[in-house]
Amino acid sequence: MNSLKASLGLTVLVAAIVVGCVGLQDPNVAAARPAIELAPIEVDPAWFQDQPDAYEPEVCEARDNGVPSDFGVLEPGWTIGLFYDGLVQPGSLHATADGAVYAGARTFGSRHRVVARIGADGSLTTSQIVLEPDGVAVDSEGTAWTAGHDRIVRLGSLDGGPDEVWHRLKSGGTIDDVLVDAQDRFVVSTKDGRVLRVDRNKQETQLLHGTGAVRMTQDEAGNVWVVRKEIDEIYLYSINARNLVVRSEAQLTEKFPRLIEVRDLAFGPDGRLFLVSQVAGPDPSVILAWDLAGSGDITPWATGLSAGDNEPSELTWSTSGECLFFSSPPSARIFRICGC
Repeated sequence: MNSLKASLGLTVLVAAIVVGCVGLQDPNVAAARPAIELAPIEVDPAWFQDQPDAYEPEVCEARDNGVPSDFGVLEPGWTIGLFYDGLVQPGSLHATADGAVYAGARTFGSRHRVVARIGADGSLTTSQIVLEPDGVAVDSEGTAWTAGHDRIVRLGSLDGGPDEVWHRLKSGGTIDDVLVDAQDRFVVSTKDGRVLRVDRNKQETQLLHGTGAVRMTQDEAGNVWVVRKEIDEIYLYSINARNLVVRSEAQLTEKFPRLIEVRDLAFGPDGRLFLVSQVAGPDPSVILAWDLAGSGDITPWATGLSAGDNEPSELTWSTSGECLFFSSPPSARIFRICGC
């Protein structure tokens, strides 16, 4: 592992990203971005040219037949395994402290979609058919929710009750992702690039306006982080949970030139931001770790993830912080990376 880690030789010098605060009530906030000054970075080309043919696991790893040999976590002390195999096009992941994972999926032989709950023991429960479960979240009372199309739905069918369309967006648009904040309010992103907060009294507040696909997560303090691709550039925003202002932004394609796409992002238990990414080079699908609060470096954390018929799409950390889960829709699998 140490020789593999040394061979990567990737150094990313990240500039400070703090930008003057911008009021979020301004609908033109995205268009009015101030200029971002970024320091040049150095990328060791050996990381993209000298990839080993197979990953050599740490001693602590109990690998099974469902994990390709090329899969690897580059940081010591982690083990990667197959969590579940058999969901059709799994996505919209959400993991809870008890080790369960919620995922949107298609039913076998059908175009219908459901939300599945997979217990830590591998038990499977599915909801009634739902319309486009493009985001899944669980509130402080343990109630599961999904969002897609123009609606937020309470998933009572996972516990033997009925599902309920709780809210339909008054401002229109198609929901692409959802999360529940510390006050049990919903934050949704839409396919037209907006981010909205929906209070429990169903009042909608626009937090961010713009264009381009959006993925989002929140940190331990409840601040919402949004990554958005605009043409060939990828931007990162953070939205303060209390005063609803944009606190920082970064142009990720300037900081990491080989970055092509960020498919999903989530904060880990140590405060690092993890990104499922596509990068240029022979190992295109990786999970990057960005040490925002420390060194500022962006480094590969897990690689080889395109091996076989796999292709990582979305990721989530369990709320206990013990494991990271990522989905591979083409192979119908969900993998788990845990400390060992």
